[in-house]
Amino acid sequence: MKCKTTTISTKTTSNPLNNCIYAVVTGTYVGEMLIYIEPRLEDYVFLSVPKNVNRYIPKDKFEFGMNHGIIELVEEAPQEVVDIA
Repeated sequence: MKCKTTTISTKTTSNPLNNCIYAVVTGTYVGEMLIYIEPRLEDYVFLSVPKNVNRYIPKDKFEFGMNHGIIELVEEAPQEVVDIA
């Protein structure tokens, strides 16, 4: 499924969508933008900007963050950003 902020509410899915950027709006990592890279067995891999570090977020913690307003869907990443990440 493509990321479309006009049609997808942050509450409609607890799984990250391909090529999407998420904002951390509260907590330890507030201010970071997370670009979804890939799923792994137990977690999801994101590129965190502006720090340019990989963040491995357990699937249950990502779901919790989405359901409790800690992480919010922002927009679809441009293809050149996804290619670099």
